[in-house]
Amino acid sequence: MKRLLFFALVSLGVAATANAWANCRLPAEAEAGRSASNQCRACHGFEADRPSRPTGPNLHEIYGSTAGSRSDFDRYSEGMVGARARNVAWTDDTLFEYIGDPRTFLNKVNARK
Repeated sequence: MKRLLFFALVSLGVAATANAWANCRLPAEAEAGRSASNQCRACHGFEADRPSRPTGPNLHEIYGSTAGSRSDFDRYSEGMVGARARNVAWTDDTLFEYIGDPRTFLNKVNARK
């Protein structure tokens, strides 16, 4: 998102100072994403090279990986273990569907034959 914002500013010819950046508001979608991720931070970490927490796996760079595959987290739910066994990968579609309703998503992927 920062890259998109940067290119948008450059294309408009806007010279942003450090003070302007500090006061810059994110677009509504980015604000909603930040708000949603703050809820996840209660249990999950997002930082590179940090171990998973006891309450949830680190979500840094999960995009494209197989669900439930962090080797440093061993408390996955039965549904997430089933998703891993079915090689469910985290893509735009699967992430949005999971975040929208985790239980329904896991029930759906685990019902597949």
